[in-house]
Order: sequence, then structure tokens, then C-alpha cells
Amino acid sequence: MGNEYEDDHVPSKEEITWHCFATAEVPFLKRIFSKIDTREGLAKIQAELISIINEEPRLKVVNEP
Repeated sequence: MGNEYEDDHVPSKEEITWHCFATAEVPFLKRIFSKIDTREGLAKIQAELISIINEEPRLKVVNEP
């Protein structure tokens, strides 16, 4: 998670864009000895994350910059 704004302009709370995303970290040894496909799990988590964000009327989902 992180936010984005120009260094010379501190935005109001209405102007702040937060980036929120799901990631999967596969341990090094598991990556070496087996192929682990995280796409399905990440897609489910991403869909749940968007659903949670959409439940809050003060938030909105936007495309990546």
C-alpha cells in the first residue's frame, strides 16, 4: 500500500490516491524445486479487496496510473 502525490504539493485528504494491491511471496526453496502458480489465489484476493473497498462509500477504485 502506498500513496501518490507531488513533493511540492501536499494534497488534501480528498486528493490523496492510495495504491492497494495483493502480492504473493513464494519462499526461495519452493520456487527452485517446484512451480507454484499464485495467479488464482491472487485473483481471489484482489476481487475480495475490491469488494471491501467498494463497500466504503468514501472510497473508489481507480485504474493504475
